Amino acid sequence: MPIEITNFVIHQIEKNEQGPKKAQQLLDLTKEVNSSLARDIVELYSEKTTIAYGRFSNLGHLFPRSFRENVINADKVTINSEQFYSVSCETVEEMSELMKATTGTGGYVAFITYKSAEKPFFISVLIKDTKAYEIENLEPTESFKVDISKLHQAVHININMMHSTLQAEKEEENEGEGGANKARAKPSYIGFLSKSSEPIEYFINAFSCRQHSDNSKASSNAPTAVKRMLLSIGVEKEKAQQAMDETVNFIIENNNKRVSVRSLNNIANKYIPEDMLEEKEDYFFEYLKQNEIEIPDDFTAKKGSVKRFIRTYYKTPEWSIDIENSLIGLARGDENDEDDDDERMFVYDQDNGRLTLTDIPPELVDKIERAVGLKQDEEEENE
Repeated sequence: MPIEITNFVIHQIEKNEQGPKKAQQLLDLTKEVNSSLARDIVELYSEKTTIAYGRFSNLGHLFPRSFRENVINADKVTINSEQFYSVSCETVEEMSELMKATTGTGGYVAFITYKSAEKPFFISVLIKDTKAYEIENLEPTESFKVDISKLHQAVHININMMHSTLQAEKEEENEGEGGANKARAKPSYIGFLSKSSEPIEYFINAFSCRQHSDNSKASSNAPTAVKRMLLSIGVEKEKAQQAMDETVNFIIENNNKRVSVRSLNNIANKYIPEDMLEEKEDYFFEYLKQNEIEIPDDFTAKKGSVKRFIRTYYKTPEWSIDIENSLIGLARGDENDEDDDDERMFVYDQDNGRLTLTDIPPELVDKIERAVGLKQDEEEENE
């Protein structure tokens, strides 16, 4: 999907230096070398598969506070470029100070805002200097090339999602105790990328971020994500459904165990035509990133979160229903249709909005007949 770079600046932090080397201004995006580098960085991040998710840990900390209050125009969710530059300078100063207590060696820290599908995003990455490229006076030269192996750390923020989530949290606080306050599921609006060879604390802490893995949400998202990904690349509906069912069983079989998104990708690949797999094997990873579905690189499987895929449950004060999905079929318009599914115990008539129980067990028949007065209890019959 095309992206539009809106702001870009590069600073530098180095081990054993008193402070960072800060750029004097934002990079000129009319220069192709600058705009193409920013796009390369965003695209490199989007191609990464080992993404963790999280949120701000302290909204009063330097970066979250300044970013929300000064950089973002909350009404229109637009970016103030001048404040963006100032916040990048403040953040890299703190990052440089935090790095002193670690074994980190630093590097170039890029700050970028961009739009994709008219939605605003922020990303900051740590990249290293190699012979593959060259930076002069904190600006990329024509020979500057980003090596995918050198994207050491990254923090990526979905600004719209961040704004709506923080607004929801504020509304919950305002409701207070005794109000209609209900716990609402909140998405993780920050993505993290790190290399094991580089300490991550100083980089993430400079943005006051924390990783947050919602195991129930990840488990619930996984089956639908596998199915929709397969449908999006043209896999037949029946095969996509089979893949979803296999994913559900995988979550159930691995309940309370750590599972990886790579395992989900492997399940999906079973249902992808071989000629497509010859080109690449990471369709599922790409789908997760493009659609921002919250499934981290690994999570704890929770079988209770996939119950909705195997059972349909509904309850009112007067009655309740709990049906295994495999027992529900669709009513057919033509009773002689040769393509009819095997008879199901429950048949849903979409046109009339009716659910019919087709095969009533004798015990239930007996209870129903007593309930409607067709049969009396034995005690009443003997009186």
